[in-house]
Amino acid sequence: MIKQIAVIGLGQFGCYLVDELMKQECEILVIDKDPEMVDEVKQKVSASYIADVISEEVIRKLIPTSIDAVIVDLGNTLEAACLVTNYLRKIGVFNIIVKTNTEEQGEILRTLGAHQVILPYRSAAKQMAPIIISDNFKSFFPIGDGLVMVEIKVPEKVVNKTLSEADLRNKWGINIVGIREGGKLNQLFGADYRLQPNQLLMVVGEMSAIEAFTGEVPDQVKKGGLKGLFSS
Repeated sequence: MIKQIAVIGLGQFGCYLVDELMKQECEILVIDKDPEMVDEVKQKVSASYIADVISEEVIRKLIPTSIDAVIVDLGNTLEAACLVTNYLRKIGVFNIIVKTNTEEQGEILRTLGAHQVILPYRSAAKQMAPIIISDNFKSFFPIGDGLVMVEIKVPEKVVNKTLSEADLRNKWGINIVGIREGGKLNQLFGADYRLQPNQLLMVVGEMSAIEAFTGEVPDQVKKGGLKGLFSS
């Protein structure tokens, strides 16, 4: 069944999300009070409205209670986000996702009915930190429940081994979901597939397990931090 998603507010996060949702099989409804913002996306989405969502009547009129999820991005206006979250809860929306800027604001929004709070800067920091400090990590996506999906270089320890010989699931607790080579992603491979040094592995697992597999953190840093690097 095709998912139906509403995006209330076309801030930066809301606009980026619309672009990403368009890549998925879903119907998108957008609402914003700025005619120019709505005009920019109306050809891309299933339905669009120019409206001020501060009104509960507007929310009741435009948001179907059967909708799969509503994402709220009303910029830096906490009061507006709180009102809209409360309206959505009152009409019985099952999944309310609200973008905010601080954990304190997030707590207020959760109390009012938000099922999930998005802190874009924190999410971006979580994604960027491992990539910045790593020579092996090429992309990093938190996927919940302590798991991440990471694209990594093939470690030397498994170069020229088959997937059966590498046995990543049993030895390291991680799973390969894709292998990239020459810009092409391969998701069809058997146990006899042999790993090569020029490939990138898309793996899923706990971050600690992936770090152990890649051997990414130098022993000197693990033991003594920066002091271990600079002390003589």
